[in-house]
Amino acid sequence: MISALIIRLLSTVGHLSHLSLTLAQEFMVGDKVDAKYMGGSKWFRGEVKAFNADGSYSIKYDDGETEDAVSSSFLRLAEAAPVGLSQTRKQAHLAPLVLSSCAL
Repeated sequence: MISALIIRLLSTVGHLSHLSLTLAQEFMVGDKVDAKYMGGSKWFRGEVKAFNADGSYSIKYDDGETEDAVSSSFLRLAEAAPVGLSQTRKQAHLAPLVLSSCAL
């Protein structure tokens, strides 16, 4: 955020119209990330496909799904997961169904 002091200083100098903000890119295209799909509570593995003009990211998940406009607050660099512990979004949604059908 721009502090009120900077805005006041620029406006008094008359250069407020020249003020521009540069968005900081936290992740690079190609980075493997864990992302909270649709802002949910679970993390899913994916890859950064684009850095958008509004500061958000486009993500392609390992299960083939894509999501645009993902805030960096819903992203983290992927950690190396032990083999077999990687979970896709589809697997996470199917797991309760499988467990409930086994209880019959």
